[in-house]
Amino acid sequence: MLHALYNILVEFEKKGKTLYRSKSLAFERLYGRPYSSKEDYLFRSECRALANKLEQFLAQRAHQQDFEQNRHRQALRLLEALAERQLWPEFNSCYEKSRTAALRACEFEIALAMERVYVKSLSATSVPSALTLQQMLDALSQSGQTLQQFFSATRSWLLAMHAVATHYLQQYGVKTNEFSVPLEAPENLLSRYFDAKARAFGSPHGVQSVAAEQALEAIMLLENETPKFLYEKMSAIVNLGLAYMLNAEYEQAQARYAQAISFCNQHHLVLDPGLVLNSVSVQMKLGHYLPAFQLLKAHWHILSKTETVWQRAQVMQVFCLVFLNRCDEAQQLIPTPKVSTKHSEFLRRYYRYAQIAIYYQVRDYDAALSEAEAFAKYLRRRIKSSSVAEDRKLINLYIRLIKMRMRPALRKHAVCALAQEFETALATHKVQSDTYPTAWLKRELEKLSSD
Repeated sequence: MLHALYNILVEFEKKGKTLYRSKSLAFERLYGRPYSSKEDYLFRSECRALANKLEQFLAQRAHQQDFEQNRHRQALRLLEALAERQLWPEFNSCYEKSRTAALRACEFEIALAMERVYVKSLSATSVPSALTLQQMLDALSQSGQTLQQFFSATRSWLLAMHAVATHYLQQYGVKTNEFSVPLEAPENLLSRYFDAKARAFGSPHGVQSVAAEQALEAIMLLENETPKFLYEKMSAIVNLGLAYMLNAEYEQAQARYAQAISFCNQHHLVLDPGLVLNSVSVQMKLGHYLPAFQLLKAHWHILSKTETVWQRAQVMQVFCLVFLNRCDEAQQLIPTPKVSTKHSEFLRRYYRYAQIAIYYQVRDYDAALSEAEAFAKYLRRRIKSSSVAEDRKLINLYIRLIKMRMRPALRKHAVCALAQEFETALATHKVQSDTYPTAWLKRELEKLSSD
């Protein structure tokens, strides 16, 4: 239908006819029946659809022409494609030479876009550590220098155009003011959002939920539904959930994480594995182990794409099964000593706690004690640090619990004394309060105290 309408309009133009005077003829040729004012809306709708198609074609043609004529834009699109497909070796080999070439050509806007992709790649390819975070700071500092170059070049262009316009105005006897760019720019929704985000994360006292709420409010007012800004809106929801999570406001955190997952589904965004893991973590902290386990299973195809993410998800799955008392399933997921060497020290310790818990829950107290004492011996050989000291204290409490259960009769006063010592260790920060091994010990002590 649109193609037929286009051909009619082209023919009219060649014959010098206007659509205004020839609408009836166009309608009849298009629909095969005489024009009716009652059906005029059909014709107008087709004309609007054709106008939209032509505008899209012109925009695509201009975009394609710019892409074909600018090798630096081609390099940017290549970097974006490599990052999207997670081809990181190829990405890293292309990035620096492409960025350097763009800077040499004074394509500062493209260079900035390349640097943004690079910063995102650092988040996607590395586990947060002092080294990787310092790399990100270095990359951001580099982008700051590129931004200065972009600002300087753009300001000079404006200055030159102002000088040209002033020159010709002088021919008409018109005087103009000197050109200047104010250093303080007027606030807009995007700057308000990023300023609030900076305040949320910039406090030495942790992520600030009030500032995170202000950031979310600002970005949601932005009338932009392109993927870039949809991801930014989703990120703002996640950041507010993170602020609540770090402040131990788990109900609010879970509500925000659920909102973020729903937002991704609504707008067909790729779900970030970090969002899934945080949501699972909050469910577990609330004691909702079955929903947490189901959430892991539902998104396992996403979580298993990256080795480090998969390892974290696997240990969370093990503890979900332990808390659900599905010990046989949990045992099958405990890695063998040979496989566990591929995991971080942090995860290996978690698996040892899980193994002790499994033995304990199936009432194999001898195996539980043997594993716990071997773990305690291993920790004594480790270089002392805050985490090692906390684990030494925690495993000693585990050993005392197991020995207590091995006695023929359970003594109420002994249970109370151990529970009190555990609470004191939590209050004095000798044991981490928010970990799965700690939560498991707390649950078992509460069970014994209530019996």
